[in-house]
Amino acid sequence: MADAATVVRNAFAASAERLQRHDAAARAGDDPEAIHQARVATRRLRSDLRTFRTLLAEGWAGPLRDELGWIADSLGQVRDPDVLAARIESAAQGLDAREDDGVAALMHRLDEQRSAAHERLALDLRSDRYAALVTRVGAAAAEPAFAPAATGDAPAVLAPLVRKEWDALRKEVRRLADEPPDAALHEVRIGAKRVRYACEAVAPELGEPTARFAAKVTKLQDVLGEHQDAVVAQEWLRVAAHDDETAAFAAGQLASHARTAAGAARDQWRDTWKAIVKAVPEW
Repeated sequence: MADAATVVRNAFAASAERLQRHDAAARAGDDPEAIHQARVATRRLRSDLRTFRTLLAEGWAGPLRDELGWIADSLGQVRDPDVLAARIESAAQGLDAREDDGVAALMHRLDEQRSAAHERLALDLRSDRYAALVTRVGAAAAEPAFAPAATGDAPAVLAPLVRKEWDALRKEVRRLADEPPDAALHEVRIGAKRVRYACEAVAPELGEPTARFAAKVTKLQDVLGEHQDAVVAQEWLRVAAHDDETAAFAAGQLASHARTAAGAARDQWRDTWKAIVKAVPEW
């Protein structure tokens, strides 16, 4: 049986390896999946640093989380237009051909947004600040600064930490109104992601029930991710319609499509949540 430190180190190492694997393609900027995977690596590592912070030396995790947040935001500025472009391209297939010019104008606007964001990202990825961050991530993967508590048996030490993330998510959901605002559902999505990452990190030691639970939480994350993406699309399209008369009618139709998608996700998420509650492992 591994100690808790080994499990946490393995989780850190997996994120570090993912970031390194996609670094070159993210710098090039022509592979949306590389941008996505690099962003996932930074977010997962940030989440693990938060979940397992009591097992780490005081003051060690915070600065690293802050720097990971900086580069995750920079990656997100490039990734978000990719997600929106894919949504618009898919929804535009249902529009009349007369709206082709409007759709083209929207896609051009998105392309300009992404290009500007990638120029900023490229500068960030070439900076001394990023080089220092990569060094720190490598050190975190090889030799994290552990507190004495990390030497305990993995199940006994890690189960309460996963339970803590789950309890936080459950309280977040219980506080919701019957028709929660979009921002509140987005916070639930963030909490679900933390629970998922925590479960996936400890599943090798806590067993198959924890792995299955992580898969169910992933479904909630996906449903609420669809909701958030649709909400963001509506707002972006409203602004674009105001700014560009050529694209106004197409943007309005696409915004209506996004509004329908957001509503469908709202209708679905509570049933997904109920399935999760029924599957909580005995941590």
